Amino acid sequence: MLDEKYHAFIDSEQEHRTFHYKNAEFISQLQTLENTKYKLTQLWRVTSSDEHPLTLFIKFSNIEEKECFESLAKSLKKKEEELGLQLIHNFMDLHPDYKATYEQDN
Repeated sequence: MLDEKYHAFIDSEQEHRTFHYKNAEFISQLQTLENTKYKLTQLWRVTSSDEHPLTLFIKFSNIEEKECFESLAKSLKKKEEELGLQLIHNFMDLHPDYKATYEQDN
């Protein structure tokens, strides 16, 4: 979800949360302190996916689910993006008669 230039600042040991403010999406990186307190260590504005019209972003429910998907892709000797695209194509193949309708078609 973040531009490549920010990847060096992501700390997988810290907690990450997304939120919306004034129609913009943000990701916060939080360091856990004692007594369930947190320290904000990074804050990023997520670039709109409209800038990437061929990209579909997937948000997993939790880190474990994302790590499971990464592990599955690795075990199949695929990149995560390749596996995701294959799964989407397989699903679309199950519905060959589906025709998308757009607002301007109505």
